[in-house]
Amino acid sequence: MFRLVIISGRSGSGKTSALNILEDVGFTCIDNLPAKLLPNLIEEINSEVAEKNTQMRLLESASDELDPYKTQLAVGIDARNVIGDLSQLNEILQRLKSDGIKVTVIFLQARRSDLIRRYSETRRKHPLSNKITGLAEAIDLEETILAPIAKISNRKIDTSGLSLHELRDLVKNTVAPESEELMSILFESFGFKCGLPDTSDFIFDVRCLPNPYWKQNLRTQTGNDQDVIEFLESQVDVASMLADIIGFLTRWIPKFQSNNRSYLTISIGCTGGQHRSVYIANRLHEHFSGKHPSVQIVHKELPCARDFVVFMIKSRLVVNNRRGLHARAATKLANISNQYQCNIVVRNAESIVDAKSIISIMLLAASEGTVLIFEFDGADEVKASNAVAELFVNSFDEDE
Repeated sequence: MFRLVIISGRSGSGKTSALNILEDVGFTCIDNLPAKLLPNLIEEINSEVAEKNTQMRLLESASDELDPYKTQLAVGIDARNVIGDLSQLNEILQRLKSDGIKVTVIFLQARRSDLIRRYSETRRKHPLSNKITGLAEAIDLEETILAPIAKISNRKIDTSGLSLHELRDLVKNTVAPESEELMSILFESFGFKCGLPDTSDFIFDVRCLPNPYWKQNLRTQTGNDQDVIEFLESQVDVASMLADIIGFLTRWIPKFQSNNRSYLTISIGCTGGQHRSVYIANRLHEHFSGKHPSVQIVHKELPCARDFVVFMIKSRLVVNNRRGLHARAATKLANISNQYQCNIVVRNAESIVDAKSIISIMLLAASEGTVLIFEFDGADEVKASNAVAELFVNSFDEDE
C-alpha cells in the first residue's frame, strides 16, 4: 500500500524536524511541494517502482509488492503554497484515498509566544514576514491561511515545551505505531496560567488538590521529585482524584478504540504545571502503560522542556581552500565543532560522519570544490552553525 504523510503546521513549530524524523525511519521526504502536484508525484513514483520491480522479476529476485521504502512518502505543505492550492487540498487527498492510498495529515502548532521566542532566538525570518508585515502579524496571518489543513488533520501536535526527542517519539508513534489497530495515548501535564492546550481530547483540572507550592521546601521542586511525590501520596484527596480519573479512562478508552480512534490526548492541569499535574500525569502513564502498548507522556511546563528549540539546522558549505580538508583543516573543523554541545554531522555524496572527529572528517577526502551538508541538532545549534560557516568562508585561515 502506498503511504502518504502530510506534514503541515505553523512555521517554527517543528515541520523540518518532523520531516527529518520520517526520513530516518524510511520515508522519502519532500518539503514545500505545491499541493496540486501531489497526484502527479505519486503517479510518477508508482511508475518508477513498478518499472524497477518488473526489471527485478526478470532477474527472478523481485517481490510482488512495491518497494516499501519507495512507497512511503512524506510531504511538507505549509503557508508557502499558493492559497488556492491549500483550499483544494482536502479534495486532492480524498481522491488519493479513493485510489487506495493511506493518507495521514499531521499538523504541528505551538503557542504564539513560543513561536515568537523561537524566531527571536534563531534570528530566522518568518516566510510571511516582510517590510510591512512584522513577525507577530505574520504568525497570525499564517494561522488563517493554514486553517483548512488544520481542520482536516488526523492529528494535531502542540510542540510547545517539547524536546526534540519527545517530538521524535510523537511523530514516530503517529506514523508507525506497533500495530495499525492500536490507539496511541498521550498524557500531558500543563499549567492553566500558560493557557489551555488546544489538542486535548480530555482535560482534567487538579487545582483543587493540596498544592506543594505552599510548602517552602517543595516550592522549587517538581512532581518528578521524591519529596513532592511523598507529600502528594500522603493526601487522601489526591488518591481519590487519581482513582476516579483511572476509573473514568478505564471505562471509556475502549469505547474510543472501538470507534476507530487512532490517537487520544489526555491533559492534566494545575496552576503552574510543576507539581500536581506532573505527579498525576506520571501515575496515569505508569498505570495505563501496563494495559496499552502505545502510551506516552509529556510535561509541557517543566524547565527542561521549555529550553526546546525546534529547528534542526542544515547548512550547505563548499570547501574553497586549495588543499581541501587535509589534516590541519580537519583539526580546525573538529576543534570548532567540539566547542559546542549540539550534535554535528557532515555528509558528502557517499558518507556521513561525526564533525567532532578529526579522523572521520579526513575520511571524507573532501577536496577543493566539494559540497558538504552539515546538520546541527541541539540547544546551541545556531551558534555552532555560524562558527562552522565562518571557518569555511575564511578558507580555514589558510594563506592562498
